[in-house]
Amino acid sequence: MRLRQEYKPEKQRFENPFELEVDRSSNADRSGEGDNGLCNSISLIKLRQSYTALGTTECRVLELGAGCSLVGIYLCLLGAKMTVLTDQKCCVKTLKDNMAANVTGVGRSRIKVVEYCWGKSTEDLTKDGLFHLILAAECLYSADDSVLLAQCMTKLAKPGLRIFVSMGRNRGVVIMIFKCIMLLSVLMSAGQGIIIAPVVSLLKQQPEIIIVPDSCAYQVPFAALADEGGKYLSETCRIRIVPSLTTLKHVQDSPPDYHSQTGALIVGDPMVGTVIYKGRCRNMLPLPCARKEAEMIGGLLGVRPLIGDSATKYSVLQAISSVSLIHIAAHGEPERGEIVLSPMHPTLLPPFPREEEYLLTMADISKTQLRAKLVVLSCDHSARGQIRTEGVIGIARAFLRSGARSVLAARWVLDDRATEKFMTCFYKHLFRGESASESLHKARKWMRNNGFDKVSQWATFMIMGDNVTFDFGNWPVPSAPQEP
Repeated sequence: MRLRQEYKPEKQRFENPFELEVDRSSNADRSGEGDNGLCNSISLIKLRQSYTALGTTECRVLELGAGCSLVGIYLCLLGAKMTVLTDQKCCVKTLKDNMAANVTGVGRSRIKVVEYCWGKSTEDLTKDGLFHLILAAECLYSADDSVLLAQCMTKLAKPGLRIFVSMGRNRGVVIMIFKCIMLLSVLMSAGQGIIIAPVVSLLKQQPEIIIVPDSCAYQVPFAALADEGGKYLSETCRIRIVPSLTTLKHVQDSPPDYHSQTGALIVGDPMVGTVIYKGRCRNMLPLPCARKEAEMIGGLLGVRPLIGDSATKYSVLQAISSVSLIHIAAHGEPERGEIVLSPMHPTLLPPFPREEEYLLTMADISKTQLRAKLVVLSCDHSARGQIRTEGVIGIARAFLRSGARSVLAARWVLDDRATEKFMTCFYKHLFRGESASESLHKARKWMRNNGFDKVSQWATFMIMGDNVTFDFGNWPVPSAPQEP
């Protein structure tokens, strides 16, 4: 079977043809040469046993982002009842050439090519029915792609469908987003399905939804879920996350006078340099927009922020227990969102600082007694963590368990400039006396309407725990902030 793919720099597809023999009788593993895209296509082909169990000859197959369509054509040759190959306009000619070169005779009536971009109407794809099997190999390139792909899949699938996706090139965050979107979107398919449909009339009457996610559903960006008309859930409702019922009870049982009413700790752009992280040297780059973000908030609240080499782990731990508002804008580590601060003695030469000298960990936070009403973690991955029975355990959860009433945290890697704009808008509303939940809701709306309409830019942050407000009347504040 000979397939070729035109070279597309923006997608890093293949420039040269390759050969693959199709074996219809054995389950022997096959391999080919090429980059990750080819390897991932072949990895899906190796799932042939699963296809056979499903009943390949009786099922309708859809390949999304087909590229050269190695997988889709392979399944057509195996005898799939109907195979539909889709991709963007630039790939349609290649798909048709490959189909014509490799599928002959009666097989031609069981395969077709349709131009399709994720997020568009699925009407043309479903004219002849929904699909039993959906495939995608090496097709995700951003968080926004993952949301659109997952949502369109649920509109194309029959009940009991199988979905196979293979991805590579260290796309851990994108894969995580895709898996989580799929988890919820599958349940929400057919007009928002079994999760939303039973309570849709109630949602129209409620300005805020409190969600207690189960297992990895915690990582679903609920704000980015859209109905069939493309309207986001967060456009009509404020959304607040509670990691578990235990956490909700813990927060609600806090005495009214427990949390501090004044004082802020503002941290931005810690000077880190070269450090040892997990046994290897890492050079942490500066975050100029995080610095501006901290300076903006410090000026608003009349508080001197800890910036650069003053944003040490020691200084943060010294001040963190007594303030009402904590804001940290820094690098975050990808597994549990633990925060990279400035070491006490940064150096250009070995030995370089180790984790215990600069990394603010869950263990560090668990040893403190916080009285903060709100903790804002403007750091990569600050909402990440290990999935346990009682939700996700990470740095954000550690702040809640140590006494914080509410935490605003990020689901994935932050866009430095977009985050600065987001926080400027968020604090503008918070400063006016609006709640943290309302401020988040309005900041999302402002971002979507002012050039930051990618999901990865406006749906990054989620609020966990209680909804809080501040009375800044007793704080030494200058004039109100301007529009971002």
